[in-house]
Amino acid sequence: KTLYGAQCVTCHGESGKGDGKMAAAMNPPKPSDLTDASWKHGSSDGEIFTLIRDGAKGTGMRGYGARMKPDDMWNVVNYLRTLAQPTAKK
Repeated sequence: KTLYGAQCVTCHGESGKGDGKMAAAMNPPKPSDLTDASWKHGSSDGEIFTLIRDGAKGTGMRGYGARMKPDDMWNVVNYLRTLAQPTAKK
C-alpha cells in the first residue's frame, strides 16, 4: 500500500479507479480503473508485473523497472489484487 501511495496514487487514485489528481490532465487514454475485473494490458499477475516494470507504450503508464526493485513491484501487484471489486456469486 505504501508503494502504491508513493508511485501510483497520483494517476490511479486512492481507490484505484483511475481518478487521481493527475488523471484529468492526461490525454487519452486516461489511467486504468484498477478495480475492473479485466485489464486492457492483461490481468494475470505476470502481465501486471511486466506492465509495472516496462510501462505501456502510447499511454501515460511509464515503466518503473529502473526505480523499483522486483520484490517491490510484486508487492504492488499483490496490493492491486486487494482493490478489485468483488464478483457476484452465482
